[in-house]
Amino acid sequence: MRRAILSILFFFCIIFCAWGQSSNFDSLYTACHQQYMGSNVEAAATMGDSVIEAAETDEQKIKSYILNSNIQQSLGNVQRAIKYATVGDRLAQLTGYNRWRAVFCKILATNFRELGLYEQSRSYLATAESMCNLLDDLDLKSDIQIELYQEQALYKMNTRSYRVALDMLD
Repeated sequence: MRRAILSILFFFCIIFCAWGQSSNFDSLYTACHQQYMGSNVEAAATMGDSVIEAAETDEQKIKSYILNSNIQQSLGNVQRAIKYATVGDRLAQLTGYNRWRAVFCKILATNFRELGLYEQSRSYLATAESMCNLLDDLDLKSDIQIELYQEQALYKMNTRSYRVALDMLD
């Protein structure tokens, strides 16, 4: 009898301990994001691939690709930033996450604009806008539209349409 009670107690302890712990992905993602936001981008970059490997769900994988793309862009590794964003965008497309497609397309538009590849930038900007229009969450849609509007103004400045850019920013 005593053995059965101890076994049951042990079983419930394991369940409560497992339930209270966050996943390996959550802890790695949080640590990496804190390093990135704390301007320790090099440390975040060393953790980045571990975050991708720890991702189990499609949404976790997508979030890890966004984080890695942003880290690589901050380091000036535009080629790797584009690689992570392209892989993430493809995953978001395959899984039907319009929200994340809008985010990835905005990231890609920024990277291509900064490289001077304006046609590709404009194409990704248009895709981001169309994905944004499919969103039902008005707050999220508004946040993404603000970022897209800023990106459009920067695009106009880079293509020497200064008047249009100023009008957009007013």
